[in-house]
Amino acid sequence: ALNLLLAAAVLALPTAGTGGERPGETLRQMLRLPLDCARALRRDEEAAMPGTPLPSCRRHLLPVAAVGALVLALEMVAYHQASQVAASSLHVTVLVLGSVLLGLGLGSFAARWLGKCRLGLPLALGATALLALVQPALVCALTDGLRPFALHAGPGPYARQAAVLALLAFVPLFTAAGTLFPLLFARASADLADARGLHWGRLLRANGFGCLAGALAGQYALLPLAGLWWSMGLASAACGTVLAGLLARGKRWGWLGAVFLAALIAVPRAGRYGSLPLFHPPAPGLAARQVHQGRDGVTVLLENAAGQRRILANNSYGIGGSHSARLDRMQMLLPLVLHPAPRRVAAIGMGAGFTAEAALLDPTVETLDSVEISPAILALARDGFGRDRRGLFSDPRSRVHLTDGRLFLAAQRDAYEVVVGDLFVPWREGLGGLYSLEFCRSAQAALADGGIYCQWVPLYQVREEEFQLIARTFLAVFPDAWLVRNSFALRNPSVGLVGRRGGPLPEAETIQARTAAFHAVPELGNAFLHSPGGVALHLLGPLADYLPARDGPVNTLGNARLGYQASAGVLRRDWQALTLEPWRRTLAAVLADAGPDAGPFWPGGALAAQHWLDGQAAMLAGNQTAARAAVAAGLRAMPAEVLANPRFAWEDFLVDVGLPIPRNYREAAAAPLTGGDGRATEPPGPRAADR
Repeated sequence: ALNLLLAAAVLALPTAGTGGERPGETLRQMLRLPLDCARALRRDEEAAMPGTPLPSCRRHLLPVAAVGALVLALEMVAYHQASQVAASSLHVTVLVLGSVLLGLGLGSFAARWLGKCRLGLPLALGATALLALVQPALVCALTDGLRPFALHAGPGPYARQAAVLALLAFVPLFTAAGTLFPLLFARASADLADARGLHWGRLLRANGFGCLAGALAGQYALLPLAGLWWSMGLASAACGTVLAGLLARGKRWGWLGAVFLAALIAVPRAGRYGSLPLFHPPAPGLAARQVHQGRDGVTVLLENAAGQRRILANNSYGIGGSHSARLDRMQMLLPLVLHPAPRRVAAIGMGAGFTAEAALLDPTVETLDSVEISPAILALARDGFGRDRRGLFSDPRSRVHLTDGRLFLAAQRDAYEVVVGDLFVPWREGLGGLYSLEFCRSAQAALADGGIYCQWVPLYQVREEEFQLIARTFLAVFPDAWLVRNSFALRNPSVGLVGRRGGPLPEAETIQARTAAFHAVPELGNAFLHSPGGVALHLLGPLADYLPARDGPVNTLGNARLGYQASAGVLRRDWQALTLEPWRRTLAAVLADAGPDAGPFWPGGALAAQHWLDGQAAMLAGNQTAARAAVAAGLRAMPAEVLANPRFAWEDFLVDVGLPIPRNYREAAAAPLTGGDGRATEPPGPRAADR
């Protein structure tokens, strides 16, 4: 963009002695590149302005446009390569953009000396081709096979890893590519120099449009067709072919085409691209079933020995899968049970689809709109979980939208009774905006009167500072918001911020009616949702009770405060997510302050569930006696209708620390647990940690 602005400024320079350009001349010059190319192909450049040499399409304009396209296409590929190892989108941007700018700057200095050499341009092309050839193998070697940079190790080690990758894998390549445009510009200037500098403007214009075309082609064509490694090989083959043409000093296009095809075969073999990894398994025993490479990076469908599948995006971002299906479905079902008649439902951030499709289990739901921004994730969700799907892509009530969730929701007015936002990691690319003030306002506007918006927050991915910022932003739009949870996890808890358009939450009559309706549906097997007492265990009270003060900064699209804060915090050695003891102490403090008139569900349910957190804390501390006592208290506090429900299963309990639950737990719920055989039975359900 700056290149085009500079070109516009040069083209707008007044003609010496003529009083300046005609009105509209600058815009006309900016848009004349296709016309210039057409004239050049018809060989009538001189006819346009007799006696004045114009930039030739083949000799001047096309080469500088091609160089711009090359550099920006390489930058897009480098960005996606860096995204595989640097978790934060902010860090990826700084790493790649810094490498490109440094490389182009060094290339401009190198061009001063290469320009004095008769073979300067061939040398620059040869270096670019060679560095692009070896760059994929170099990236894999420097990152130990695409192992993500260690987070929470401190900014020093993280910065050293990023600097090594940048200085050895990115900067040399962009330094070599950065010499091409100065060399071409100098050669063209010697042929076309004039007092007004209009020819320089035309060259810059051609280069600028080439940059835009290269960026778009790299993102939407090169990466989907060639992928991370072969894209570099394609660039190497192209540079090598042009080098061969320069050295041959001829325009034998058929011969050059044969050279290019031969290079396409030889370069990937020389670079051994087929043996280079596309991801680093996050855990042993996971096999890749499908791999997608495209404009949103590398997306992999992984399967474990038990046949459970999950989606991994860009080597570090777990999207969910069948291993966490029960947990994901609870994220949809819990907001649904809080609304009296959720006919129209939207799920923002569909991911693997288990959260969204849970809405189809509710017979009250008439339409479900699921929104996903990534075509690769959408394809894996559709094709990778055939045996687990429950109508997301086949039920006539379900509509799946491939678009940006922010844009989709901003276009809706009074459209939904329930809107659910999935778990979003705030330092990932664009996800901080889904916790913004503007997005909350869009969600509120999209709700019908009395509608509910539930935004889930992975506490295991945010510090207390980030949670406070998210909560303040949410309360600015939904002042009566409540906090809920989808499990009793202590190591990896997730909470939902629930706001209602037009009143506070929750309503006792609504919960009683909705749990009775859920109990009548055989597919809704989660016993916690079949009774008001089971729902009460998941209610954590008014969101405002979890804020020391409601005054303070909020996160907006304008300040991107959450994204910057989370990206900086994730590198700190003292990074501490709001989990384990900090989370348990926070809950205990809020429960201690809750008054006796807080309502029929609050704080009784949260007090009953607190025993399970105490038991997990005791297990982590190695105190078996305290853990058994906490389990006994938790069983006695568990609503009787939950344990008596024939559909009750510990898989729906969803804790992430094994607890010594006695085999005769129903009897133990009615009497104190005085002893035991010491044998612990852990709930066999999916662990939130796997997410």
